[in-house]
Amino acid sequence: MSTNIETFFKKDLIRFEKESNFETYVFNSVVYPKIFEDMAKKRKEKYIKIFSGIKPKIEKIIKDAEIGFDKTAKHLLIGKNKEDIAIAILAMRNELINNKNSNIDLIGDPYISGQSESSKVMKYKLEEKKMVNNKVVDFLKEEYKEDINRFIEDFSEKIDNISDIFDKKKNKGINWNWVMLLTSIIAAIDSYEYRLSLISTEPFRKAFKLGIIHGIEKVVEEQNREIVNVIWQTTGDNPCEDCQALDGQEISISEAESYLHPNCSCTLRVVVR
Repeated sequence: MSTNIETFFKKDLIRFEKESNFETYVFNSVVYPKIFEDMAKKRKEKYIKIFSGIKPKIEKIIKDAEIGFDKTAKHLLIGKNKEDIAIAILAMRNELINNKNSNIDLIGDPYISGQSESSKVMKYKLEEKKMVNNKVVDFLKEEYKEDINRFIEDFSEKIDNISDIFDKKKNKGINWNWVMLLTSIIAAIDSYEYRLSLISTEPFRKAFKLGIIHGIEKVVEEQNREIVNVIWQTTGDNPCEDCQALDGQEISISEAESYLHPNCSCTLRVVVR
């Protein structure tokens, strides 16, 4: 049998739920627009083509080094050879960032599209001029360039390591010839293609996801409402460990922004009052 306190609490809770004007918005139906998927496919193909173009350049450098190789020497690639490889890699880096097919100047489009999706889900139309944010777009562009630079640094270090392994084997009298060196470098180039394909697509996906989060904030602000809570919801067949740990957890809207990462397919459940 219920006590008076329990009865009061239950009645008050029912009244509160009816009068509080809470609304829950679930963003798991928001899909990355096909136009950006099509652009990503073309961009990825272009990036891989640029990256693969480094293969014949490095092959020529190594072959030329072998022609003038002193059999008593312990190093196949001397300073000049390594400098030529570095110049080729730098040229590739510049082409990745500056070529017209990178579309990096269009990164503001998916950002605005994400905000539009938020306004649709929350049934409130945001003015397009209010969705433009040059500061955010400039940040996304700089972040993209940092991704490319980290990629180039890691790739360059990998080439250096392979060259060092060659030198060590030569020093130990192991018959590791230039063909083996070239084969190892080509294999390394191929192994980096997946990472580059992510760099060619994920900045735009992040812009879209960021737009969704900022769109939620703008709708709430314009309606003079408040976010009561945000629940992280894990989706997809193979979520990462971090996302699995977050599944069903209450987070802040700013935390949702910081948790964005490549290949993430998680979504949000947002309660607004």
